[in-house]
Amino acid sequence: MQYSLPLNHDELSSIPCDTFKGDAARSKAIELGLAEVVDVIPEAIQDANNSLALKTYFNPSRPIARWGDICEQACLRLLSGGWKQKKIHGQPCLINQAGNIQIIFMSPNDALCDEMGIISSSYPKGIATELKLLANKCHYSEQKFIRTFIVYYQPCSQIDNMDSNTIPFEIAYAVGIHRIKESREKSKCYPTNHTLRLMFSEPHSDLESYQAPQSGGDDDITEADFSDLVAV
Repeated sequence: MQYSLPLNHDELSSIPCDTFKGDAARSKAIELGLAEVVDVIPEAIQDANNSLALKTYFNPSRPIARWGDICEQACLRLLSGGWKQKKIHGQPCLINQAGNIQIIFMSPNDALCDEMGIISSSYPKGIATELKLLANKCHYSEQKFIRTFIVYYQPCSQIDNMDSNTIPFEIAYAVGIHRIKESREKSKCYPTNHTLRLMFSEPHSDLESYQAPQSGGDDDITEADFSDLVAV
């Protein structure tokens, strides 16, 4: 079940956001040292989607397994370019030390690649995500500081219910959070105040594309079930 954001438009985004699509988004990614990420993400998502197609709805771990597959496939494709995967506060990240860049992955709300919408995650995140986003104090282009970018990818609930010839995703930079639960042991939050959104919609490759299974149940294990464990 998807959580509802208890926020209005102003609370979700109280600062200006630089938004780029298409060629402009690719040019900005090159400028920021993210060109390799843009190149591999569509292939990583498609591989994960094809793996997802082998699982029926009776497998409740389909959504979280897809998240893991996307992380894995992106990492495998980026290793030769100086990237590595590392767990920071228990959360797997793709890291480029030369560029002071960290990448985390999450499924978004319904504003993916929507310039008029306000992007955030589809589920609340854990303390590891909170710490990284609150550390994003510098401008997204300040390469002398460590910056955490979010890759938002199309959630299972969308690809299961629509046919598409493209793979939409975003690379975004958030500098704030909305905390919905706080205690000594657990904290949950949504990313807010994105100052950069790079929107892409890439065509499927010639490989066989994803097809949703035909039957199943209602008790999927989603990111919400793992937000405090892996802080996705």
